[in-house]
Amino acid sequence: MGNNTYVKSICSIFQARFKRFKKIDKIDSLINKEFYLNLVRECYIYVKEHLMENDEDMFLNYFTKEEGEEIRAEIELIKKDRTSFLK
Repeated sequence: MGNNTYVKSICSIFQARFKRFKKIDKIDSLINKEFYLNLVRECYIYVKEHLMENDEDMFLNYFTKEEGEEIRAEIELIKKDRTSFLK
């Protein structure tokens, strides 16, 4: 496998791990679920934005411009509509 495959695999794993947080309603010991979900949402946005903005040339080595636009659109949607997170 080349670097491209590894990077894409890591992004898929990252995405799948965050989707697990949708199950917070099943965590009885969690006191403030809204705070927890907002924290996870902000972390998700931070990681995605810095993936793209830290080194744009490096990002474009592994992702297409169309994928970058999709990620930007996803981030903007999540920022505007909190209920769209992890849908």
